[in-house]
Amino acid sequence: MRVIAFVFFAACQPFCAAGWANEITPQKRYLMSAGEVHNSRSTPLILDVRDRESFEAAHIPESQWANAPAWTQRSSEKLPSESMDFWKAELGQLGVQLDQPTVLVGGDSPTGVARIWWLLKAVGLADVRILDGGFSAWQQARLPTTKDITSRTATKLELQFQPGRLAVLTDMLPSARERSQCSVLDNRSDAEYAGSRQLGPRGGHIPGAIHLEWKQFVDADGKYLSVEDIRRKLQSAGVDIKAPLVTHCQTGGRSSVAAFALEMAGATQVRNYYRGWSEYSAATQAPVEK
Repeated sequence: MRVIAFVFFAACQPFCAAGWANEITPQKRYLMSAGEVHNSRSTPLILDVRDRESFEAAHIPESQWANAPAWTQRSSEKLPSESMDFWKAELGQLGVQLDQPTVLVGGDSPTGVARIWWLLKAVGLADVRILDGGFSAWQQARLPTTKDITSRTATKLELQFQPGRLAVLTDMLPSARERSQCSVLDNRSDAEYAGSRQLGPRGGHIPGAIHLEWKQFVDADGKYLSVEDIRRKLQSAGVDIKAPLVTHCQTGGRSSVAAFALEMAGATQVRNYYRGWSEYSAATQAPVEK
């Protein structure tokens, strides 16, 4: 199989590290179509973040299975900033290399794969992309699959946590938000935002938070909208992508979809309040609005 890591070049052009940033669209930096993955000449590391059973039934040739449930569990117990040794070991075991692009293959829901995208970016991987539409898009394109499991040589990674990607509880308190002049985007459902559906000790939302549910960024098939459509939705909601932004949901998955969409649309100061409403609603010093 021939695969591409850098889909922003025409097929006839070799990759050149210098000057590429001005030749690609924002969407191409983040998403890859099934055809672009299959028809490329370079070889990214393809990580399949579906469940193990689905991976063993059929997967993209040479892709590696990533234990997304374990990674999700670990990130709920300890933030990436608190567990860098874990991430170095996990990614090194999969043969991840800092100078090699990584493409993530998810299932039917974009939330799980977006969470892994955000975690990998937070621990210091520079080039992480998502296969648009997940494994279903690969199958619909009638591209080859296999049950064969391949292994890679383990690597030793020197990762560095990226603090500009994470928001914590103290960042969400009114005084901190006023100082940083950030806008908070609540990516939960209408009912959660209004407080009629309560998940956690208290219902409602962070005062002043802009409600923009994560589903607004994807279509019915779980594929991301175009950059232009995402920007229109953000503008309609009163979101300034040039300002500091914080996304949040309940436990970090839906807000990762929003963070991905915001960055794809051109936002450069996006943090994910990863512990979200599960933590905020339990903090007695944190004000709540309904």
